[in-house]
Amino acid sequence: MLPPLRPYQTRAERAIRGAVARARAGGEAFPGVLVVSPTGSGKMIIYLHLAAQAREKGNRTLVTVPREELREQPYRAIRELWPDVRVLRGKADGGDEGPEDASVIVSTVQTLVRRDWLPDNVGLAVFDEGRHYVADDWGRVGAGLMGCVRVLFDATPHRADGRGFRPLASSLVDVVSVRELVDGGYLVPSTIYAPADVQTTLARRPVDAYRAKVPGKRCIVYAARIEHARLFAADFLAAGIACEVVDGKSKDREGPLNRLRSGETLVLCNCGLYVEGLDVVEVDAIIIARGVSLTTLRQMGGRALRPSPHTGKTHAYVLDLLGHSRKYGALDVPYEWSRDGKAPRPREALPSTVQCRKCHAWGPGGGMCTDPRCGAAMPPAPP
Repeated sequence: MLPPLRPYQTRAERAIRGAVARARAGGEAFPGVLVVSPTGSGKMIIYLHLAAQAREKGNRTLVTVPREELREQPYRAIRELWPDVRVLRGKADGGDEGPEDASVIVSTVQTLVRRDWLPDNVGLAVFDEGRHYVADDWGRVGAGLMGCVRVLFDATPHRADGRGFRPLASSLVDVVSVRELVDGGYLVPSTIYAPADVQTTLARRPVDAYRAKVPGKRCIVYAARIEHARLFAADFLAAGIACEVVDGKSKDREGPLNRLRSGETLVLCNCGLYVEGLDVVEVDAIIIARGVSLTTLRQMGGRALRPSPHTGKTHAYVLDLLGHSRKYGALDVPYEWSRDGKAPRPREALPSTVQCRKCHAWGPGGGMCTDPRCGAAMPPAPP
């Protein structure tokens, strides 16, 4: 049985179908839709409903994801609904599984590129982290699926190289804002600790920031280089804090994540991983020890925003050691996104923020500190 849609997911699903219908009425046989779907908004539930409609019409669905870690969750969810699902894997990961004539196929984009192969008779293609499918290599997958309906899901659909999404997507659907998700209880509110301005050196060592602001919390540290991640981890271990290092070359990635979930490990220092797609609700905080754009800031921050009732998490923390968040605002500031490669811009002027005199968290002036552990009154907002 299909999981029920939340109200905003119902609106999104209708908006996607409406965009496809309008494009077809305008003469576009195989339209594409870019769907802005923030972290925690439940994009998989939306595309499961779209796949169900495609299946009822006898059309095959292809779901592509950007990494191996993100492949098994949709495969398991789809397998519970329909037995005729196929997953594509390398031999080292157990090989392909499921019937060759499956109505739904799940694969990483790397597998499709490596095999230089696309399944036949695809009526609906779902692209997870859609901004990657206009790159030179992944774009081969997108270009090979122009003969079907394409739905590109992305929380932050913008690329540093300025490439837009035409012709992959002829319309855009904005599902819901982070602020609405927080207000609805689907995400937790967050507090940012950062220096007042962007700087070129870390304001504090990650271990010192951790001990000062989020001691005992489960945390992911983002480093610019592998050697940095290893140095940071050595500092945590020397301080008696359970920590592991993971990078793109690590053979075992699931073990450290499972230990982070259980609390056996408190800190994961990583380079090149966990910017997008990671769903570990137990993560309370992130420490950013590298430069970030708006896109990477939002993606990293999203790793800590999911609520975790079984651990009692009701708040998230961002420790931005270089201050780039001061440029882009809080994680719930709504932005306008574009299909044309234009830089995202705030829907409203970025609100002025002040620093709590007691704990130094950033937030709007005049109210209570955004860190619920503090309880101090914030200074008044500047003019």
